[in-house]
Amino acid sequence: MNKLIGLFALLGLAGYAILMFLLVALFGIRVLVQWEVLSIALAFAVPALIAFSGDRLTKGAALVATLCFGYLTYRGCAGAITELALGNLLLGIGTIGGLGTSVLALLSAPSDSK
Repeated sequence: MNKLIGLFALLGLAGYAILMFLLVALFGIRVLVQWEVLSIALAFAVPALIAFSGDRLTKGAALVATLCFGYLTYRGCAGAITELALGNLLLGIGTIGGLGTSVLALLSAPSDSK
């Protein structure tokens, strides 16, 4: 389950990188230092790091991944799937798939306490 979360996170991060390269080409590098741009990139990077760091997801790690994908859904990244550009399609699939997979991982993960 954790590798699937990582796959969706990397898929969304790749789609977001494609969109950022287009923004930098059109508007310059100062677009990348805004808080909204960095927060979306970090919200994709954190679940990828969590998923590929260990062999099992704990309940706390699954909760962090769910919160990250929930933030991306709140920011409207899931609605990008309706636009048929490659970056938007990858961004939407990564957000929707990651949210669903992380919720399933949260429900099936063992608790952190022993």
